[in-house]
Amino acid sequence: MKLIANEYEPKDVFKILREWTELTQEQIGLAMGKKGRSWAKFIENGKSRFYFDDVMKMCKKYGITMILEKK
Repeated sequence: MKLIANEYEPKDVFKILREWTELTQEQIGLAMGKKGRSWAKFIENGKSRFYFDDVMKMCKKYGITMILEKK
């Protein structure tokens, strides 16, 4: 699957990545060393932001390759 992140809101990118891992909000929160469901829930509702290193950590942990491309 391919995701062009520029076409989405950050909260939607996070949700798509989580869905690719096939984990629940609670499971991904705990796996990322956060406080379970509340962390992912706030991000997916757009009430909180996540850091780039959170995305990098998630990608490394679940075998997702992130490619940045300059046109």
